[in-house]
Amino acid sequence: MSNFDFEGTSGNGDWDERSELFWGEEDWRLYLNQQNREIARFITLYRKLNQFPNHLDDIAKLMGWDVINWSNQDWIGEDIPDQYTELNSHENNDENDDFDPYTIHRHPVFIVTSGIFHCLKKEVELLFQRRTIHLESKMVWNLSNHLQKSEINILHALQAIDMGDFALAICHLKISLSEINDILNITCNNKFDQSSDGEKFVTDIRLCLFDLREMALRIVDDCRVEIKNFGQNLD
Repeated sequence: MSNFDFEGTSGNGDWDERSELFWGEEDWRLYLNQQNREIARFITLYRKLNQFPNHLDDIAKLMGWDVINWSNQDWIGEDIPDQYTELNSHENNDENDDFDPYTIHRHPVFIVTSGIFHCLKKEVELLFQRRTIHLESKMVWNLSNHLQKSEINILHALQAIDMGDFALAICHLKISLSEINDILNITCNNKFDQSSDGEKFVTDIRLCLFDLREMALRIVDDCRVEIKNFGQNLD
């Protein structure tokens, strides 16, 4: 596919099981720890590069993902500072990674979603810790509720894609996009303009939200292509 490699999640690509595994609880614990490190590495790159144009595609390249499946455009990474390229996954991944099973935790969409929502939640936490702006409890609840719904619907969409239900995935992504719009509306509250911390919070959180929206729209487009191709194959 053009943006994200969904084909593998249906059992036709690089995500195929290589052999039948017999893992115990300790094996899976180590596996999950490794996937958490991948999310942490994405977060490190995201925080360093999110001010650059095309940073999602640049980060995809540094993470070792297939850039052809990440964006319709060719990857342009010449403007990435050299010090960030050392975080390239090809240099840091364990040699045994290729023998790990496929789970949804390894999918780029899962890693990006988990990483960006971590940044969003951290921004909210930091704003509350500074106590330089008074927010109504209802606003705080709505913000947290929209964040939770947006994240879980992206993950539900990824699960639907994994099962080959592309129309269902689009429905979940549309719900997530609606929740993102609701969060953007909350950031328009003039209470955030009362302090420099509030203004910085709005700037940082909008950057994350716009990236999530871009990712979701890319996936929607790819899902529509899959549905169209499936219909043509039936003719």
